[in-house]
Amino acid sequence: GWVIFLLTVCIYIPAMHGGFIWDDDQVLTHNDLTRASDGLYRIWFTTEPTDYFPLVFSAFWLEWRLWGMNAAGYHVVNILLHAAASLLVWRVLKKLNVPGAWPAGLIFAIHPVNVESVAWITQLKNTLPMSLYLSAILAYLNFDSSNRRRWYLLAVGLFLLALLAKTSVVMMPVVLLGCAWWRRGSVSRTDVKRSIPFFALSLVLGLVTVWFQY
Repeated sequence: GWVIFLLTVCIYIPAMHGGFIWDDDQVLTHNDLTRASDGLYRIWFTTEPTDYFPLVFSAFWLEWRLWGMNAAGYHVVNILLHAAASLLVWRVLKKLNVPGAWPAGLIFAIHPVNVESVAWITQLKNTLPMSLYLSAILAYLNFDSSNRRRWYLLAVGLFLLALLAKTSVVMMPVVLLGCAWWRRGSVSRTDVKRSIPFFALSLVLGLVTVWFQY
């Protein structure tokens, strides 16, 4: 695991020297919501943001108070989140007994297709929900193995946070059913019942996002 983590950080060191690009000004450096003292309230409870990704915008609000115009701080956060997601890819696949889990995590860590999400500050809206999404799947798989309710509640909570970071993770309930099929060769009624809260969260937050953007 440490090999994946350290290799990811080493590969992305050049990104730490990058600046603000493209719409980083609109989302971060020139965004009133990020700079305002009442920004958190406006992020969560008004229609001022460009999208309803309140967790991501809240993270930017906090980061602005930590790093200000120092772009390196934002880059470090994105890199660490990507490294964490790469470890989670490995752990999820290993939990599912998928052959080649470790190489898959390594490939995800270093593949060029992820560079845009990691090296572009605004794409915290990809790195943060990805980490939460994979954490939710891993928690659910732990519940599926142990039947301990706390893992199930943790999975639901992490999925909610992932949705609040970016609703593109709405398909996770389908992924959970796919994991059940992979493990047992079929999807039982129990598996479907367990997925209902996840489908409900996907529906509600998906509709909120559609309404918000409309």
